[in-house]
Amino acid sequence: MAIYRGVEQVAHRWTKLAWLKAGNLGPMGLTVDAEQNIILVGTAYQDGQPRNYIARFHPDGSLHWEKAGAVGTEARAVGVRPDGTIYVAGSRRTGTNPDRWDIEVSVYDADGTPYGPVLYSDPDDKVENLRSERGRAVVILKDGRVVIAGTREIPNPNDPNNQDVYILRGVVLLFEGKGKLVGEWTSAGDKMKHDAILAAVATDEGFATCGYAQEDPSMPGSKMQILVRWHGKDLKEVKAPRLETTQGSAVCNALGYNMEGATIVGGYVNEFGQNDNQWIFAVRDAASLKIDYLKHNGASNGSDRVQALDCEYMCAWAGVEWVEGAAQWIAGLRRG
Repeated sequence: MAIYRGVEQVAHRWTKLAWLKAGNLGPMGLTVDAEQNIILVGTAYQDGQPRNYIARFHPDGSLHWEKAGAVGTEARAVGVRPDGTIYVAGSRRTGTNPDRWDIEVSVYDADGTPYGPVLYSDPDDKVENLRSERGRAVVILKDGRVVIAGTREIPNPNDPNNQDVYILRGVVLLFEGKGKLVGEWTSAGDKMKHDAILAAVATDEGFATCGYAQEDPSMPGSKMQILVRWHGKDLKEVKAPRLETTQGSAVCNALGYNMEGATIVGGYVNEFGQNDNQWIFAVRDAASLKIDYLKHNGASNGSDRVQALDCEYMCAWAGVEWVEGAAQWIAGLRRG
């Protein structure tokens, strides 16, 4: 991706993997542990094939260790437990034409010792592997347990005679220790036919997730709309979900939570005549007043998106705007 071009070039300097020096890296997640060590994850490409990648850097920026997964894997997000255990959310390709995926959770000690990876797929689909599951977000709960959130495909419960057409659902997995799966939750599809989780964040009560919901994409006028959910530590929903309806399509790519207990949503909304605009707003529940922080239309009406949020007293955010067909970094700091 063009947005990561600068990081790809820098990766060639730090990596000790000969194939990566000649390849490229698309970073997707970044975190810092209690000792200020930096952990970066993403998807590297070897001969055009994806491989998940994780690197741990000392506080001064020097490389501590790096690992690459098998061909046909990807990494999307990373989190670190208080004891230094690293969790990476991603996917492993299990079929082609079309591509099919299982959620892959990679777990490492601070010294790079691996545990797993742990794979998750539909229990009723382990033999034929017809449906896909993909990891998108990592949340470290206050008790040290770990939430992995993403998407899964399920058969259409309303059409038992057409089981080759799948419905997208948000999925949440709960882990403890070094990769022990102790719970799971799947969206009931109570807002629209399809929904997906693309981002998540820890809250005082547990965690929140966001992404989008959509009716059948083949229906006229069908468009994605931002969907936010709030969960407790037991994965059950503690508030009603919030569907943020807009005239154009809208998707949440990033989620934050501030010191005042507000959930900060970041993503994009399609505005007539302006393409996609960056959008950041705050909500507390399904019925609260939405507080807009930012709506940004970049130069040349390109596709502009918020990709990451980090909120406490202030909210730092990063994203991309397309100008004359080229991607440019854009970042900011907002009182939140």
